[in-house]
Amino acid sequence: MRILGSLKIDLREFYLDTLIILIKKVGFIALFLIVIHQSFTQEKNYSISFKGENLVPFLFDSEDNDRFFILRKKNNLQYYRLTIGYELLKDERLNYRFGVGFDKIFEINEKWIYRFGIDLLTIQRKNFRLNEKFQSYHINPFLKIDFKLSDNFYLSFEPGLDIMFSKNIDNSKRLVRNNYQEFEINLNNIGQIMLTFNFL
Repeated sequence: MRILGSLKIDLREFYLDTLIILIKKVGFIALFLIVIHQSFTQEKNYSISFKGENLVPFLFDSEDNDRFFILRKKNNLQYYRLTIGYELLKDERLNYRFGVGFDKIFEINEKWIYRFGIDLLTIQRKNFRLNEKFQSYHINPFLKIDFKLSDNFYLSFEPGLDIMFSKNIDNSKRLVRNNYQEFEINLNNIGQIMLTFNFL
């Protein structure tokens, strides 16, 4: 039985490592294709944003394992947003992130673009060691500020609020189960730098 348990844990670690490698490779391949394509297109209808520490960690001091990207589609002065990501936590826990939203320009000048927007997000957590299920739901109103390094490359900031409801369901056989529900309102993405690339 111990051998079977150890084998299950090893298989879980293998699948988890494979998933993380695939997500990283997809991100870097997408970034490479975007940079190449920028040279051949003029008006850009799409953009993709990454956290600065995810792409160039040696320039950004962070121990954060939260990795995600935001894909945006232009519609006049408004962009529709899709957020996908993951966060690898300790004790064999993995968070998956998915969200939709929009942002809209309200002021623009030579170097700066100002937008307001809102994201609706959900985070699901899988605990590979314990039989627990964590879910959280977020409403994130934000102010998006872009500093234009070029027509195709921005430094972006998205400070805002995180209005969150979360619950944890513990289906383990422990005597004291970790069941809870929480409602919180916090500041969100304060000081976080995003790298934004416009393409297509």
